[in-house]
Amino acid sequence: MRLYCTLFDRNYLIRGLALYESLARHDPDFLMVVLCIDQPTHDALSALALENVRLILVETLEARDPELLRVRPERSLAEFCFTCKPVLMQYALDTVPLATRVTYLDSDLYFFANPEILEDLFSDASVALTPHRFPDEFAELRRCGEFNAGWVSANNSSEGLRFLEW
Repeated sequence: MRLYCTLFDRNYLIRGLALYESLARHDPDFLMVVLCIDQPTHDALSALALENVRLILVETLEARDPELLRVRPERSLAEFCFTCKPVLMQYALDTVPLATRVTYLDSDLYFFANPEILEDLFSDASVALTPHRFPDEFAELRRCGEFNAGWVSANNSSEGLRFLEW
């Protein structure tokens, strides 16, 4: 089973549903943990009762990691969501005991084929990241960092967990 996690609020609900549909179409063996940033998102997804989806309220994650609750007022919604990613990945690994790896996916991603192909590429890696690879005409965007945090994968090893803690 492949374990994924994502997060979104009502503004990204349609994108998150498209991500789910693409996984459901192309990956016969997955579980997706969804962090609902607001109550309307949780209510809508609960009503849909999607197969292979576990919902978590942001308050549950904040209770697990009080540092999230502390920094939330200091950050924009986007910054807060960025901050939640590693905590959500740890939560997913902790609550799915058989999981050997977790992959965070931004909710606006979409799969056109089985993601098993990707896992074959990084199966021996504790952590997998994707570089931005900005072309020269977008060189100014390199200030955003070398790696894209929209797809991050870590295995359930001491090195993978150390990365998530970092």
